[in-house]
Amino acid sequence: MSDLSQNPLLQYLARLAPSSQQTMRYILQDAADRLGFVDCNLLDVPWHRLEPGHVIGLVAALRTDGYAPNSSSLYVNAIRGVMNEAWRQGLIDHEQLLRIREVKPATGSRLPPGRNLRRSLIRGCSALGQQHRVERSHWRNVRTAQDSAGVNDSPP
Repeated sequence: MSDLSQNPLLQYLARLAPSSQQTMRYILQDAADRLGFVDCNLLDVPWHRLEPGHVIGLVAALRTDGYAPNSSSLYVNAIRGVMNEAWRQGLIDHEQLLRIREVKPATGSRLPPGRNLRRSLIRGCSALGQQHRVERSHWRNVRTAQDSAGVNDSPP
């Protein structure tokens, strides 16, 4: 089933810009592997047989593996694209397409690594940093004055 006119995957990839084709092929290969088609050629995956539960399970697996919400969206949109082509080819009915389109990717935003700091702690660190800058400036001025006077004593 690798003929372009008969394969929804190939139809979907053909609609993409060449720069996006490789990325989406990778995304769809990973999706197929996660959906249980590990030993199956990507071109032979029966995409038109996917149900919303499969895609929901994929989104949950991506979340569990720590994928960012934007990555989850990429996977869901790639599957939707293939399913749109499957519908155009008459491999699925409109109702099945709508059910797949209803599956939402993971929501939220990815926070950078770290921890949630209280604002009072941030303000305290900022004040401490400011105090340190003032002290450094003071000692720099003292050293400059000592150097000008020929004195070589500086604080410990």
